[in-house]
Amino acid sequence: MCINDRARYLVRNLTAQEWSSLSDWLDQHQVDDLGPLNMAAVDGMQYEFLHLNRNGGRRIFMNNPGISDSGGSVYSQLVGRIRDLTSVAPMALHYRTADKISGFEVLLADTRLAVTGVWTSGADLRIGLAPEKTSQADSQGKWTILDKDLALPEKVSWFHLETGHLKPAPTPDEFPSAEAPAFVPKELEEDLKQKGYPYPEWPLTVAGKVYRVGSLDKIPDALWELTPGHGPRMIAQTQSQFGSPVITPDGRWAALTTYTGGSWADPNFIVHVDLATGAVSRIAIPDANRVAPLGWVSSRGRVLVKRYRFEDGDNLIGPATPEYWLADPATGAAEIVKGEFAPFEEYDFRKLQPAQGSATYWAAIPDRNANQTALGIYDEKNFVFQPVMTVPGILFDSRHIWVDQQAALVYIVYEGQLLRVRMKEQ
Repeated sequence: MCINDRARYLVRNLTAQEWSSLSDWLDQHQVDDLGPLNMAAVDGMQYEFLHLNRNGGRRIFMNNPGISDSGGSVYSQLVGRIRDLTSVAPMALHYRTADKISGFEVLLADTRLAVTGVWTSGADLRIGLAPEKTSQADSQGKWTILDKDLALPEKVSWFHLETGHLKPAPTPDEFPSAEAPAFVPKELEEDLKQKGYPYPEWPLTVAGKVYRVGSLDKIPDALWELTPGHGPRMIAQTQSQFGSPVITPDGRWAALTTYTGGSWADPNFIVHVDLATGAVSRIAIPDANRVAPLGWVSSRGRVLVKRYRFEDGDNLIGPATPEYWLADPATGAAEIVKGEFAPFEEYDFRKLQPAQGSATYWAAIPDRNANQTALGIYDEKNFVFQPVMTVPGILFDSRHIWVDQQAALVYIVYEGQLLRVRMKEQ
């Protein structure tokens, strides 16, 4: 068995000759009598060797033993032998979830590519794919890609999978491009990357205009409006930095976070900006170690803001348990709201998939302590999550699902593989 992660593993049966050779080597080197190996290293690779028999077994911990003969010890030889056994023959992929619920399927798992998205409408099923570098091609799952010389574009592209072959397909409208338009200055994009601001593209594009925060043309830390055929327009500037921008769908207002001192370690607060005049005013939310807009709540016409304090330190400001506020970007008024907000924490490369009913969406909320994920319908207006089913043994979020409600099927993108589970009401 080769454990891939908590949700899945690779396994195969050894041949009689392989087992005999390994068993003889383990006995000859008295591996079961080895103690733990603790090398003086804080990074690298750690292994555990587990040998079970009728009388119990033996577990050996190894910290950075090396592989094969690189470490010059029995430990390194042991790791090398086990690693060789995992590579000389194909291993079967198995998800632990398949042991816990019926109707769970691995649809596509190919080492040559990574599944990045899935979309379906009736009989039209499309898969987003990106190339993976691999030394050994291995395709498993219910669907197999037969293309031997698989050549994918460098960026994510969408396909149909028909009779084992990939056929190019249009990108679904629900998956907007993650690439900045050509008229956005590269200097501004590089500034954002250096500061580590991975803002999704679609919420910052309104009526053909693109909005950015950052430094451009020796002007530091400003809010910019970018339009095709026109030069960048600086809307507002700050003496600190702007972050977490949310643009209202009518293109009238922006809500941003900033700070009071010299860095993001200082108390944060929220401002709203008139995009026409550049006027900047505070929103009525108290300072805290962290205060940041999460996204636009269309059913309420407000910006959702999260406010909380650091877990530890000397200068703790704000609530220990996060607060959530609804802010009016036009007036600056704000109020605390209660409910479930996990889907807004995933404000990323696409919007949530609409469900039946007004202001309702399909959502997935992982529970890391229980190692399971709740799938259900999220009421955006009232911030209520109604579970439909629980998927045990695997963690995923709303960005990585697509629900075919008519067929009662849920498609899940997990670590580059495409899974499917039949929907069952609780």
